[in-house]
Amino acid sequence: MVHQYQLNGYNIVLDSCSGSVHVVDDVAYDVIAMYKEHSADEIVSAMLAKYADRPDVTEADLRQCLEDVASLEAAGKLWAPDVYKDMAFDFKNRQTVVKALCLHVAHTCNLNCSYCFASQGRYQGDRALMSFEVGKRAMDFLIENSGTRRNLEVDFFGGEPLLPFKKRVLPIIQYAANACKEHGVNMFLNFTTNGVLLTEEVRKELLKIPLADKPGFQITIDGNEEKHNKSRCTASGEPTYRIILDNLFGAVRAGMRVNCRFNYTEDNIDSLVDVLDDFEELTPEERKLIYFDFQQVWQEKSKTEVREKALKLANLFMKEDQQVRIEKNYNNQRCRDDAENQASINFDGNVYKCTAINITPDIREGVLNADGEIEWNERFHKRMALKYGNKHCKACVIYPICHGGCSQTKLDADENAECLFGLDDNAKLERVRGRLEYILKTGRVSY
Repeated sequence: MVHQYQLNGYNIVLDSCSGSVHVVDDVAYDVIAMYKEHSADEIVSAMLAKYADRPDVTEADLRQCLEDVASLEAAGKLWAPDVYKDMAFDFKNRQTVVKALCLHVAHTCNLNCSYCFASQGRYQGDRALMSFEVGKRAMDFLIENSGTRRNLEVDFFGGEPLLPFKKRVLPIIQYAANACKEHGVNMFLNFTTNGVLLTEEVRKELLKIPLADKPGFQITIDGNEEKHNKSRCTASGEPTYRIILDNLFGAVRAGMRVNCRFNYTEDNIDSLVDVLDDFEELTPEERKLIYFDFQQVWQEKSKTEVREKALKLANLFMKEDQQVRIEKNYNNQRCRDDAENQASINFDGNVYKCTAINITPDIREGVLNADGEIEWNERFHKRMALKYGNKHCKACVIYPICHGGCSQTKLDADENAECLFGLDDNAKLERVRGRLEYILKTGRVSY
């Protein structure tokens, strides 16, 4: 599908399925608009009539332009086919190779964050911890189904995964490290943690384990010290900002990677600039181990002015030589949970895909059985079939940019919905313009 529009004096032609962006002159722009519905002679005649006052527009030039357009089409850069069109086939008959697991080791938390989708770690259920046996079966499943892959990923999730560190998490990691060594594969660890329990003792224990690389962490900060302590405090109301920063800095100084996630809101966005000052004590080399990841809190309806502030703040961080990621509504990267080769295993052995929902047994997508194998159910197969969108998505001009959202969005939506985000034609064009403006300004597809 080809989309044409004019922006800031440029004639832009976007080929949606290949991702090709062409900046052309007025004549080529008009030729492309007519190309699929008219013959070469009809196009030449129309262009000669339209540009009769331009001596530089000759029949020979127009024929050459038509040949150039034909060459671009043959090269797959105009009217490229949708290579994903027929990929929603029967996943049941595929042998899946697994590369990553997310382990929900703790359905409990030591904080009382106001916006937590997981009900302060309990997921609207009882507090619970993963047993060593379930963790062992999960590690065995990952290694035995990794195929020819040599690099495997494990993310410890919660609740707060460091709460049961000594009794549950550490034994599981030690077992997995030994099993990986026996099978000649590498294991990379990551923890999605609030950082309060990432003490020097915990860091030292992790560094003793023979891994391919030092563990990484995702740690959230919700504004400057004042704003953060209002939303991310302990159950008894104690502040956490300084504790988290001390532990984060300790991890970085020990050579561990940190994805510092900023959960921004209309209320805290202006305060995040203060956090930059708090990170000044780190050396340039230590800062290279940190990514600042700007994400809007999910309960807030997106507002243009708030997003613009986040973008400006991200640019400020980059000017200070900080590494930055920021979510964009025109970014075409998929969530890792959309991949077949990833699974999220709950403390009780139930298996899910998305980690950003309130997981309950009625929406599980499989079970890790006693033999250490995942038995996927129909919900999983439906998710895989929906990944590439419904018929309305596939016919949409922004499909390669939007994908119709993640597979969880599609799974929750009405299958016949024309646009899962409720975008009209103008809103869709704004997404295209936003993406192209960014590409033209930076030469990069995303941060």
